[in-house]
Amino acid sequence: MDLRVIAAVAEDLVRSQWEVFRAGHGVALARHKQDGSPVTDTDVRIERFLHAHLAEATGIPVVGEESIGCVESRTQEIEELHREVGTRSYWVVDPIDGTSNYLRGDPSCAILAALFVNDTPLIGVTSLPVRSTTITSVAGQSMTVTVGANRVELPAGGWGTPGEGVGLVDSLVPGFRDEVTHMVDALIAAPKPRMRISGCVGANLGLVAVAGVGTTVSMSPHVWDNGAGVCHLTTRGAHVTDLHGNPWTVGSDGVIGGDQKTAGVLSASLQRIGR
Repeated sequence: MDLRVIAAVAEDLVRSQWEVFRAGHGVALARHKQDGSPVTDTDVRIERFLHAHLAEATGIPVVGEESIGCVESRTQEIEELHREVGTRSYWVVDPIDGTSNYLRGDPSCAILAALFVNDTPLIGVTSLPVRSTTITSVAGQSMTVTVGANRVELPAGGWGTPGEGVGLVDSLVPGFRDEVTHMVDALIAAPKPRMRISGCVGANLGLVAVAGVGTTVSMSPHVWDNGAGVCHLTTRGAHVTDLHGNPWTVGSDGVIGGDQKTAGVLSASLQRIGR
C-alpha cells in the first residue's frame, strides 16, 4: 500500500474519534498510573479503537502509550515496544497527548499516530479535535493541514522560508510562535531540567512544523509523544536531533527541531545542566 494511502487511512480513523475525544474534554475523570501520570477512560477507549482498526486497515501492528504501560527506563520502553509489535513496521499511538490540558478543558491536546519502519517515522498524524485540525505528513513527500473543511498542502523541505504555514499557525493559535520563541530563548539563556511547553508535546512539534520556521524542543522521553512530530519536522526540512545534538532515534530522551544553528546552541545549553 502506498504511504499516502496509508496516511489517509490513518487520518480518517483518528478523525473518527473526535466526538469521543470531545465528549470527555474538560469533564473526564482521571485516575493515576504507577508513574503518577493521569489516564482517563477516553484514553483507553480511543487507544483500543486505534489498536484494532488501524491494524486491521493497514495490516501493520499498533502499540500505544497505555498498552506499553509504565517502565523503568527508555531502554525497557523500546524493548517492550519491539517485543509487542515483533516486526520492523509498526504504529505508535497516543490517544490523548496533553492529558492535563484535556482534563481542565484547554484546547491544546491531541491524538497522535506515527508509522515507523526500521525505527524511522515515515507517517505522522497529529489531530487536535477541539481545534478541528489535523496535521498529516509523509516523510520526504508533503504535509497536509486540515482545518474544518479547508485542506492545505505544504511542501517538503525549505525550512526557514516563511510561507503559507506561518499564516495558518498564526490564525489557528495566535501568539503560539512568539511563545515558542520565548521558551527557546529562555532555555538558551537559563536552561532548566524541565520546562512546561504548551502542555502538549504533539501540538507544539506539529504546529512549529506547519509554520516551517523557528526552533522548538520536546523534553519528553517517550516515542509516542515525539514520533509524529519528528516526522512532521523532518518532512518540512527542519534539523532534528535529540537533546544532545545527535540524530534522533526511537530511544532518544527528547527532541530539538528547527533551525540548525539555533538547535546547536540550544543543545549545548541543555547539556550544561546534564540533559
